[in-house]
Amino acid sequence: MIGFTYCFSFLFDNEATAQNATILLNYLIGALGSAIALMFKGMENLNYVGDILIYIFGLLPSFDLAYGYDFLLNYILVWVVDSDSWFFWSKKKLISMRYGGSQLVYLAVMTFVYIFILYYIEHNAVTFSIPPNEDIQTDINDENVQSEIKRVKNLSNKIEVNDETNASKNNDEKYAVIIENLNKKYPKKEEGCCDCCRSNKEAIKNLNLAIEYGECFGLLGVNGAGKTTTFKCITQEHAATNGKIYINGIDISKRFSEISDMFGYCPQFDAIFEFMTVYENLEFYALIKGVKRDLLDKMINAMIVEMSLDEFTNKIAGRLSGGNKRKLSVAISMICNPPIVLLDEPSTGMDPEARRFMWAVIHKVSSRRKKSAVIMTTHSMDEAETLCKRMGIMVNGEFVCLGSSNEIKNTYGYGFEVDIRIKPLSKEELNEILSKNKLDKNYKVNLNNINSTLEKIGKSKYIDELKNGRFGEKLIKEISINNEIKISQLISWIHFISNALKLIKNAKTYFEEIILTEYIDNNFLFKIKKSDNSKSIGFLFGLFEEGKDDCYITEYSIQQTSLEQIFNKFAANQVKEGIDDTIEIKKLEIPITEDVINNLVN
Repeated sequence: MIGFTYCFSFLFDNEATAQNATILLNYLIGALGSAIALMFKGMENLNYVGDILIYIFGLLPSFDLAYGYDFLLNYILVWVVDSDSWFFWSKKKLISMRYGGSQLVYLAVMTFVYIFILYYIEHNAVTFSIPPNEDIQTDINDENVQSEIKRVKNLSNKIEVNDETNASKNNDEKYAVIIENLNKKYPKKEEGCCDCCRSNKEAIKNLNLAIEYGECFGLLGVNGAGKTTTFKCITQEHAATNGKIYINGIDISKRFSEISDMFGYCPQFDAIFEFMTVYENLEFYALIKGVKRDLLDKMINAMIVEMSLDEFTNKIAGRLSGGNKRKLSVAISMICNPPIVLLDEPSTGMDPEARRFMWAVIHKVSSRRKKSAVIMTTHSMDEAETLCKRMGIMVNGEFVCLGSSNEIKNTYGYGFEVDIRIKPLSKEELNEILSKNKLDKNYKVNLNNINSTLEKIGKSKYIDELKNGRFGEKLIKEISINNEIKISQLISWIHFISNALKLIKNAKTYFEEIILTEYIDNNFLFKIKKSDNSKSIGFLFGLFEEGKDDCYITEYSIQQTSLEQIFNKFAANQVKEGIDDTIEIKKLEIPITEDVINNLVN
């Protein structure tokens, strides 16, 4: 029954669906099927139908057990009701092939049949030949990505030459993981399967990567970019469509059994036994990895202390908090110090303190020991910058950029980001402007009189700005919704824009390209493009410090383009699941030209 259930589960992608289908099948064919077969066996004209059902349904262990039980039960009932008839039946050989013997044979034989089928399924999943992509077709222009493709190709050729010549391998192999032209395409299936299968999606596209021992590599990308699928191909949970993966110089598609114990894997969803204690979970996985009994307790306790789980040693794992469950999952992946550690979003659900602690543990494993290679996925750019020596951003199953954090920021970073906050007008200043232009404070501005109002207060150039729908887009939208606004709102709007651009005007002399990317009331966010000949961030700070008092600036900040901004820029090109379209992210981008400054600055 165990073998049958295991084999039957491969037909499903969802655990709950597989469980319900197995129970239903065993009930319908096991319980009801045996009763129907016995019913036909009792009919003289349809006796042969019962025989056919017995032979077909006999492939299911539940039917054999139920039929044999029903047969024996009927035999006992005959004995109770009619002793003479029982005397007749007692002379029969009830375990003969004509009666219950066939079910005994079925149960005995099918035990080995299902074990063989299970072995074939599991063995076939990791030993078939995977053809590599000889010609790599990629539109990615990143220099580091192209260099990585060439490096991986050279390393792969050396490994193949060593295999052909039976050359001895160096035990201090430099590269832990080499991925060459990895491609994974899910076959299209019927409705009811997972979304990625229905969409016939190419989850990974010509992925090339070489990771050294002692290196922590960050695999970045939005949901659906192919990160988890890459992990599943490395661990052979999913078979790659084509390409090659080498672990410590061994092709996993041919000799996975030799390196299967080199992995430590923390999956995206906790792989723990919720009704076992923390200690028992670690003990279970340590025994699977072959830890000797005399070292077991010492190793588990050391891992519990290292992961700061000592106060939860004997606590049921299912009652742990989300953060401590992730700690336990990471502890399971790192027990026995595996050479290859795969961490799929290890800090998810952790509070800031626990996350910092986790970072220290991962850094210790990868950088300090220099004996393990760590590949991790994360949505936290701070985590990637802190831990990862190199990182790659995946979009639609392939790397769009590769390198260290500084390399990526220098290559794809726009330059500087300036956040400005303007001081609102005081009541006295507002009343002074109203009095100067002979306007009442209760005056209302609508779409019909806004142009004349701007001319009256000497801001006629703002009329074109409203027509162009740039700075004035939100103001016009508010008037359209409410039909009108107060005159004070219009004057404040002019005050904020003119002073923000007045400060930016100073920077425009030294930086050719400046773009407004966001503004809400008195808050403005500008992007300033940095070129080889442009001034430094220190010079920009000095420039703003000199002009802030004249521009009503209450506070401002200047920073370089962050890794998260670069990530979001690439993420906008990620194709949606099952939809041949890209994620649409509407952004405000207003180029600050000389004309804009001359028209809108006082």
